Amino acid sequence: APALPLPFRTPQLRPARHAVRVVRHLSGLGAVAAKDLPAGTTLVCEKALAMVLDAQVAEIEEDDDGDNADSALLILRIASRINEDPSFAAELSMLFPRTDEELSKLRPWRCAPHLRSLVDAALSTLDDSLAKRLPHIVRYNAVSCETGGELYSHATSPEALLSGIALFRDSSVFNHSNEPNVARWHCGDIVCFRTNRAVEAGEALTVSYVASQLLPDPAAARGALSHFDFVAGGEEASPAVDAEAQAQLMMLSPSERLATIAQAEAAASLFADRLELTIQKAAALQSNGDASEAAEAWLTAVLAASEWLPPNDEQVAAIGVQCAKALAHADGLEAARAVLKAAYASHTISFGPGVRLFARRYEADFLLPPEAPEELLETLIT
Repeated sequence: APALPLPFRTPQLRPARHAVRVVRHLSGLGAVAAKDLPAGTTLVCEKALAMVLDAQVAEIEEDDDGDNADSALLILRIASRINEDPSFAAELSMLFPRTDEELSKLRPWRCAPHLRSLVDAALSTLDDSLAKRLPHIVRYNAVSCETGGELYSHATSPEALLSGIALFRDSSVFNHSNEPNVARWHCGDIVCFRTNRAVEAGEALTVSYVASQLLPDPAAARGALSHFDFVAGGEEASPAVDAEAQAQLMMLSPSERLATIAQAEAAASLFADRLELTIQKAAALQSNGDASEAAEAWLTAVLAASEWLPPNDEQVAAIGVQCAKALAHADGLEAARAVLKAAYASHTISFGPGVRLFARRYEADFLLPPEAPEELLETLIT
């Protein structure tokens, strides 16, 4: 059961019995399929050991060296829980680094000085070995959690209040791959892992440790994975159309935005940038009243996402909803229905089955301008 108030009821997804087998190999623990698993199989569904919300991090006044504030708060929360219940320390036993030998190979953990004094005081109350490992346990195992982060209404919806960083226990057995066969979604402090395609017995079960839109570009993936120490050397790259650039684009008028996007498209080399620019272009065309061109841009985006992202990535469904709306407004109702049905099928695998869940989850997206026509919504009912 979630500890946070959620904007909608989570799907009741019980993990498949005897679906995952944990194994040891040269690099540590890993997970393999214990039997043949169809796409959309729930493997793990668990509650966070501890979580810190982004809003709680924002309340801290950081200095110029204020990195790792979220990790520092998570360490404080875990240390406090161990002091309240010493048996809670056993929950961390399988999380890397598990031994002092593994710890000795890692670079030091650091954070802002005004937080470091609090962290050191909290760690001094713990067992010496655990005190040394805990900052690294958080560094290598904590994940960012966004409830509905792929939704286009995310910034203005209640789900945005649930974004944060959390530490999970069972999830740590999933290793990274640039071609993951497992996807995860978050709802508050609950995480769920589901197969994004059919998996054969004995096949390694892997997830992506980075945003899925970075995976088509090895240099971008390496840049995002530099947080970890297991990445081989090589060229690194970062998307140019980041959150700040996106916000700046949105401040421009639709015509100015289209002109700026046209210039940026010529220089965009990363898939993440090209996809984001296409989405920005579609939104600007919609604002300009160019329904047909907006629909074409959204269709380009959903086809690119379907081809280059991992199978049934949640973004495919989110982009598909926007594409279906645009097609319906461009008098392409049959095409809109086909795209919406494909988005629903992808969502069934990545998140959970049921038209009611799909409609509830994308309700705010359907209402974004231009609002979905009733004829399109009838497709969900039928």
